[in-house]
Amino acid sequence: MDSRLYWIWLQAAVPLGHRAAGRILEDGRRPEAIHAAGENELAAMGLAGLPGLLDKQLDGAADTLRRACAGKDWVLTPDDAAYPQRLREIAGPPLALFCRGDAPDWQERPAFGLVGTRRATDGGKRNAACLAAGLAAGGMIVVSGGAVGIDGAAHFGAVRAGGVTVVVMACPVTGTYPEENEELRREIVASGGLLLSEFPPGRAAKCDFHVRNRLISGLSVGVCLGETPERSGSLITGTLARDQGRDVYAMPGDLQTGRNGGAHQQIRSGAVLVTRAEEILEDYQERFPGLLDLQAAAKAQEAMSAFCRRQMNGRARQAPEAGKRRAARERRDDEPRPLPAGASAQAAALHALLKAEPAQADTLAETAGLPLSQALAALTELELLGAARGYPGRRYGL
Repeated sequence: MDSRLYWIWLQAAVPLGHRAAGRILEDGRRPEAIHAAGENELAAMGLAGLPGLLDKQLDGAADTLRRACAGKDWVLTPDDAAYPQRLREIAGPPLALFCRGDAPDWQERPAFGLVGTRRATDGGKRNAACLAAGLAAGGMIVVSGGAVGIDGAAHFGAVRAGGVTVVVMACPVTGTYPEENEELRREIVASGGLLLSEFPPGRAAKCDFHVRNRLISGLSVGVCLGETPERSGSLITGTLARDQGRDVYAMPGDLQTGRNGGAHQQIRSGAVLVTRAEEILEDYQERFPGLLDLQAAAKAQEAMSAFCRRQMNGRARQAPEAGKRRAARERRDDEPRPLPAGASAQAAALHALLKAEPAQADTLAETAGLPLSQALAALTELELLGAARGYPGRRYGL
């Protein structure tokens, strides 16, 4: 029988991050043997106190395996050559990883983690994108958590530099968190990157960032903290990295607002201050001879910096005109608007409710006193008449 089935069963039976998973791999235990073992045998293996191991049903694991291999998704287990060796070294390694995309050559190439706050400033995101671009172009695999803010900027920088990036997700790879980065995730997979998660597809799973963070540091030879406040969850990744024997770096930031206070605290505690990708790559040249290119890193970081400056200048030029348009829209928002010719009565009722700021379709339907199905049909009618615009999440505006 497919060994992946037993690894999936075993991962469901052993809490994620539990040290028992490390003992299983260290002792070379086969999941099939653990599945066949009774209570006394499990105790002899050092696996007592895990009641999930006594449930021998495989139906759930079979369903997970089927879902996990739908389309181009796949499952990675410790039996596979592509299973990262660095993950075998951590205390609670994953026993099954659910993947979308291409597995990088992380047995040969160094992976490096870059994390930070979700509530990042524009400057913090620019710094992260530039550093990630340099690391990726210089030969490293950029690893982060796929969140908005610093994580998203790191993945974006790596992709734009033509490098490889890995998203360690805190939910299933079939999930949509965060929705803002859905297009970025598609770009990552299309460019040869990878999405991976311990959480099986097809199951509702609340995002668990603490469990996820140990994999970001575990996959990596080192971790850099981008913009990180004093109470940021990214500090947990830095602590885990130290516990796992990984190197810890941190980027300096604004001294006045405290938005980077956590990273500065890490620097005081021994993290290496870093401002450019070459400074990190230099530390690993001897360990990975012939694989890291400092010149390519410098060029990519400068190119990303120039790109960010162009983006900033473009936004600055557009801001005054955009402000005028926004003010004009706000002035018009409560003014009567002519109804497009030929609109139905339902469309007319909804058109009177629309504003520049999009609203949920079910809210509009309830306000107009219409069933949702009729409201959606009328909103589509208004879109075809050029009088409404649809937005993601069933939202509509003028």
